[in-house]
Amino acid sequence: MKTDDWCRSDEWTTEAQQEFHSKLKRSRRAFHKAQYCHLKAGALWRSKQPDKVRAAIGLSDMMLANWPDDSRIHHVYDLRAKCHESLGDIAGAVQDYLRCIELMRVRPKGFDITAPLDFGWLCITHRIEDQYLAAIECARECAFIFAEHQFMRSTIISIISHRLGLGAREAQEHAKRALEAANETRSEFRNHPGIGLVRDADEGIVLELRQIAERTASMPGRSPLIIR
Repeated sequence: MKTDDWCRSDEWTTEAQQEFHSKLKRSRRAFHKAQYCHLKAGALWRSKQPDKVRAAIGLSDMMLANWPDDSRIHHVYDLRAKCHESLGDIAGAVQDYLRCIELMRVRPKGFDITAPLDFGWLCITHRIEDQYLAAIECARECAFIFAEHQFMRSTIISIISHRLGLGAREAQEHAKRALEAANETRSEFRNHPGIGLVRDADEGIVLELRQIAERTASMPGRSPLIIR
């Protein structure tokens, strides 16, 4: 067993919980306490097991209650959003994504994680129409280098523009960009040719993009329901 398994593994038995909280209590600095909590919460979320995902939300509650001024607190809201989405609590996911984005907007470094794209993807796949304008605004603000993120950004802009009838030209241009990003087979990083590529793209989303790119899609608001 690695010495840091207590905060990096997804073990959450009674014994594992006792060990975690005991070691967390012995940690002296608030920064490290928050970091350990975030690592553990992330591991519990990645397990995809509902009980552990709920435990991850509990740890995030602890972070927000005890270390709300941590410089990476927006990561906590991002993780909370993903946990809520995993549990099917879409309203909770929207709320935490919006709080995460709000915090990132006032940071000097701006958008340093993909939460704005994850939020937009949630909106288009669950057809959260009252958040479409917020989602497309977030996507327009993003600038990421990987093909998978370019695909997500252009997909969000294209599909929302089309569904709301905001502009056929913008919808079509971004649909083409998204499809080009999805077709990339090699990254720009020589030593990591497979990093950041689009994998297992949602077939329904790709079909909608092709329809938009070819200007044969149905009228805005009548696209088929797509659940990710």
